[in-house]
Amino acid sequence: KNNHDPNLPNDDNQLQTRDLQYTSELVPQQKMTLSEYQTFTTNRHSDCQALFDGYTTELLRCEPLTDGSTLNIRWRCEWIPASSNWLYQLANAAKWNIRRVEPDPSRISTFSWSAVRKLFATAFQTGTISLPISAVEGSTLVTVRDDTLLLRESI
Repeated sequence: KNNHDPNLPNDDNQLQTRDLQYTSELVPQQKMTLSEYQTFTTNRHSDCQALFDGYTTELLRCEPLTDGSTLNIRWRCEWIPASSNWLYQLANAAKWNIRRVEPDPSRISTFSWSAVRKLFATAFQTGTISLPISAVEGSTLVTVRDDTLLLRESI
């Protein structure tokens, strides 16, 4: 329940049926209720968990912006690249500690057997292996304007 902000509804039923406008770089503007948005995001999260091995999400920061009517929510998603899944399975079977490393997107990755030998030699010596992950960070801006919640998601 909201006991503070006069712009927000005072009961949960009002909140669930409140109008919402959602936009992102991947989805054109859509009008929906808060309840429909909750279903949309829950389904999207479930789809990602089914599609990507080791898919996790993390809330990084949630803070009001200086305009007083906008909330900035920073988040991060991580998953195991399909091409590295066998390495994670091997590391788990060998009981190695896994250090998840996000590759530098500004560097071009090339294959080399010497790098593979070094990776496994380090894992055998230390019990820790560094394996790649894929990650995306983004933000969702939540703004209360008139009787509508505006959500703008960017990656």
